[in-house]
Amino acid sequence: MKWRTQTWMQDNWRSYMAWQYTAICLYDFMLMPSFMFWWAHFTNTPYFPWTPLTLQGAGLYHISMGAIVTATSWSKSKEKIASSNDVESNQPA
Repeated sequence: MKWRTQTWMQDNWRSYMAWQYTAICLYDFMLMPSFMFWWAHFTNTPYFPWTPLTLQGAGLYHISMGAIVTATSWSKSKEKIASSNDVESNQPA
């Protein structure tokens, strides 16, 4: 029986980073603009367009998260390829 040496967070942090980035993009570009529109409509207040928080600072957040998610998915795929090659080399012929 093979014991896991990593915790669930150490094993899955790459996936959590991708989901976190997806959630922030959905919030910033879809949910809040829609909310601001409907809020102005139902409360009869002037409509003020939502300015995405992540685009402030020249979009550095998206550049850095794109680099992190891309690099970690690339390294994860290399790890999976290496582990599958190890499994194949250990099997009897």
